[in-house]
Amino acid sequence: MIWPKESNLDDLLKEKLEEGEVWEKGETYMLKLIVREDDETQSIGSLQNRLKIWKFKGNWDEEKLIADNFYKNCMNAYNQIQSNKYFLQVIGYTLGIGNVLNGGTPKGQADGFDLPVLGKLNSMKDNTNQTLL
Repeated sequence: MIWPKESNLDDLLKEKLEEGEVWEKGETYMLKLIVREDDETQSIGSLQNRLKIWKFKGNWDEEKLIADNFYKNCMNAYNQIQSNKYFLQVIGYTLGIGNVLNGGTPKGQADGFDLPVLGKLNSMKDNTNQTLL
């Protein structure tokens, strides 16, 4: 949403008070939006807030679909983590191998690891030149 700077709106309101001022179409339209003829003290922010709400309402179906898809994907991943025995074995093996490789260092005998480590398994190779994955 394109919106004038607050200082520009304040300047428009100050200049509106001067009599005999001729306005361009864009400035006249903006003044009609931000100031009601019967109330020159109307808050400028109220129109901007209403426009934000209308924009949100107009985009709601698309935003809801994106949120629903994200939720479904997260729940699917969670269910796979909880129930897939092969995934749990890979996690266990990864932790064990990491503890062997880091034995004798402060990182050895870890109780867990960060998930980005799984992405590195493809680049780590054993003594037969096979990846750990």
